Amino acid sequence: MSTVPPVKENFEQEGAYPFISFATDYAFQMPSVKVAEAQRKYTKDVWMYRYECITKTGWETGWLASHAFELPLSFGTMDFHFSQFVFKDESEELVDRLIREIHGSWVNFAKTGDPNPEWLRFAGYDSPVRIFDRESRTARLDRSELMRVWDDMRFYEG
Repeated sequence: MSTVPPVKENFEQEGAYPFISFATDYAFQMPSVKVAEAQRKYTKDVWMYRYECITKTGWETGWLASHAFELPLSFGTMDFHFSQFVFKDESEELVDRLIREIHGSWVNFAKTGDPNPEWLRFAGYDSPVRIFDRESRTARLDRSELMRVWDDMRFYEG
């Protein structure tokens, strides 16, 4: 008998699983913010995003919105086994919308240098971030405390 709760239309990943939050901070969020901050020394044209769409497969496997789940959407294809696995049992409407939003933003960036007028530039630790989800949005995320907590940890510096 499965102990996984039934799938709901909208899921919240934030704060639900402490280890996943820790691993996400360590492996992705903290290094990404450091790279974005370093890039701002050369240009103000820096944007950040987070993929937070927990698919039914993500929920059922416990992988939630795992690293690389957005890749099929970035490339605009569901032709691969991985793509079909991640988006199994999801509506065509959701997948098509996310492809338009994510792939479309990458194409706009390549063509114009700006991914999306609603996606504001990275402005530091307390900054707008594009969040791709069942309802995508741009939200201000304050990662100042996160960066202070991790500041003296040298996981990535040589």
